[in-house]
Amino acid sequence: MVLVVDIGNSRVKWLRVENGVFGSSHQLEHHNDLDCLFNQPDWYEQPVPERVLISSVLSTEQVIRVLEWIRENWHCEAEVIRAMRQGYGVTNGYADSGQLGTDRWAALIAVHHTIPGTVCLFDCGTALTIDVLGGDGVHFGGLIMPGLQMMREALAQKTSALQFTAGDQLSSDFSTLAKDTQSAVTNGTMLNLVAVIDRAMNSFVEELGTDIVPVITGGDANVLSPWLEREFQDKPDLVLQGLAIIAGVDV
Repeated sequence: MVLVVDIGNSRVKWLRVENGVFGSSHQLEHHNDLDCLFNQPDWYEQPVPERVLISSVLSTEQVIRVLEWIRENWHCEAEVIRAMRQGYGVTNGYADSGQLGTDRWAALIAVHHTIPGTVCLFDCGTALTIDVLGGDGVHFGGLIMPGLQMMREALAQKTSALQFTAGDQLSSDFSTLAKDTQSAVTNGTMLNLVAVIDRAMNSFVEELGTDIVPVITGGDANVLSPWLEREFQDKPDLVLQGLAIIAGVDV
């Protein structure tokens, strides 16, 4: 059994793959304290894996505790992946391949193996990352900008005159023009990213002169999707799928 783990800025996600069959994915908000993972029954009660692959956007120091727990409790050495110049059918578009986040690298591998044609992947998490991948596996490059919650938190921290709660649940049900500060911030940040995503898709199609399959993933994908011009394929577990492919699992 292979366990694949995606440690993002806000959440950790994991799932088991046994005999080529994917189990259900689990997720947990970690708040920069990965020790919270070890108290989750979905984590510690699962069968001992033969192999563990991890993608992490956090520092090595933050991940060490997870590696130690796995070593002490499951008696195996977890593998923390790194982005490569080329591998698994994908050619990294970054001049310094190691600068590409491992989550983006794993997601691009999953996209290449599961979605034909040129794809634009929008990962809507703490940050919004955008990557374009050709049907031949060549990564054209990407963009990074603040995500919904990060923009709202920045307003909460930097604009003392605005009274609103940055942690309120985002909603996909809103009127464009708001009549209170909380809604104004929520709607403004929402429309900001919707406009970016729509404009980016139009620009990429024009620049590359080809049809592009729009794909969306990440924690805020379901919030943004209803307001986008195009219909996007929603693929919530791309990073985990990419890790499974790296582990040698057919998807």
